[in-house]
Amino acid sequence: MKIQINQINPKTLGLDYNKELIADCLKGVNTDVLSIFPELSVSGGMLFNASSYNDLYSNSMMVCQSLIEEKRDLIFGTPIQSSEGCFNSLVMVEGGEVLALSTKKNLSPFDIGFQQGGGIELVKYNNHTLAFGFLEDLEEFAKDKIQTDLIVICSNYIYNQSSQKDLFEQMVIWARTLNAPIAFCNRYGAEGGYVFSGGSFVINRKGELCGLFSGFSQESKSFESLTLKPIVQNPTPKLQNIHDALTTAIKDYFQKNGIKKAVLGLSGGIDSALVAAIAVRALGKENVIGILMPSEYSSEHSVEDALSSAKNLEIEHYIVPIKDMFNQCSTTYNEVLPNQSFNIAEENLQSRLRMITLMWFANKFGAGVLNTTNKSEAAVGYGTIYGDTSGAISIIADLYKTEVWELSKYINNQFLEENPSSTTLPIPENSITKAPSAELRPGQKDTDSLPDYPILDRILKEYLENCKTTEEILNDFEKDSLHVEKQTIEKVIRLVKINEWKRRQCPTAIKLTNSCFGIDRKVPIS
Repeated sequence: MKIQINQINPKTLGLDYNKELIADCLKGVNTDVLSIFPELSVSGGMLFNASSYNDLYSNSMMVCQSLIEEKRDLIFGTPIQSSEGCFNSLVMVEGGEVLALSTKKNLSPFDIGFQQGGGIELVKYNNHTLAFGFLEDLEEFAKDKIQTDLIVICSNYIYNQSSQKDLFEQMVIWARTLNAPIAFCNRYGAEGGYVFSGGSFVINRKGELCGLFSGFSQESKSFESLTLKPIVQNPTPKLQNIHDALTTAIKDYFQKNGIKKAVLGLSGGIDSALVAAIAVRALGKENVIGILMPSEYSSEHSVEDALSSAKNLEIEHYIVPIKDMFNQCSTTYNEVLPNQSFNIAEENLQSRLRMITLMWFANKFGAGVLNTTNKSEAAVGYGTIYGDTSGAISIIADLYKTEVWELSKYINNQFLEENPSSTTLPIPENSITKAPSAELRPGQKDTDSLPDYPILDRILKEYLENCKTTEEILNDFEKDSLHVEKQTIEKVIRLVKINEWKRRQCPTAIKLTNSCFGIDRKVPIS
């Protein structure tokens, strides 16, 4: 069987766009080739409650009819409405005729509004037995050990840092169990905070890799299922995948929402420097605008580092000191409540004035504001609500502070490998090496309020990702001969618990793990 896997990036509810995308992939393909497309390739996905509207199905059906009239052999994903209900479906077409349908049986949390379908479908195609269906239905299908010549799986498989490795290992087991090759067709792109890495692949009946697609890019490849040859291909480094995932998420968020430019505050710190570098890669330097907003508590080196970031990336930037705004606000408020001492109200006022400034620039340029909060800060509530926790989308909200440093160093090292004679770096070295500080009061450092980040991040990972108790985390530190006070662990966990109300009001985070705030982790507010 000759097959072509098409790893594409459909747009949710962009049916005309998706139709052209699929049709372009079919151009030049021989009529004896079975072209395979991802789940919901006609409508895009995730659909959420959009699946409740009848026009989704009528409009999708018109696209389906257009694709069928191409008179090609293909498998594509679409929502379908019938007298029995609404289904997340795969349509298999042979020579302009619908050969079979596979409707998803084991529905995911994203299949809102769909009824339970029949699962993986078996068909006779070109004198071969072919099974096709959804990833969620493969485990149940494998239990019956039905003999097939090829299994085609179409998916919208969501990226996280370990997902592709885990999926591939499971697919190897299924291929060996069923003694059949598997063609896995995944989409790439992003929808809000969800990222799809692509990474489609083909494995033979022994579970050997015979074809692997690039991550985070559109690609079409052809295979002969009866003569699959094993290949050796090194996996993409973890940090490169994270860099690509964040780049893809920013690019799709802005393009699919019709926003051309991005605005962000440049503090001179590592978080904003990293986000600026990724944004330039995603949107182009001409579409990223940096705003420097020093206060009387900003150090000289912070302004210099922020300027270095803007100049090294060659982005448009402006300096807007907030001292006069702050003083005017303080004078006004002191008239209402006189003789007040400087406290958290004045600290947070600075952050909120900066967000007002960013939103002013965003409105002037028709831009979106990039939030630069990292996961460590979000976890313990180290940020000002309606201030630096605000924005259109939160770029590094699923990266701990230690991972922010790792990724920043990786980006700089990759840049130097590609530009060995360069005297500048995308991310200023001083932004990486200096002690982090919010600079909302004289001499402030993050460690005034928090443990050192390597300790903090380890506590957070164990608590958020492995659901360990205080005693279990303490024992883990002791096993590694690391002295951490029990009170420190208790304080961190308490901060996580009492700041859920604040995280609920933060912008959409880009999901990189299975413990992403606002997407995966669901706990009571109070």
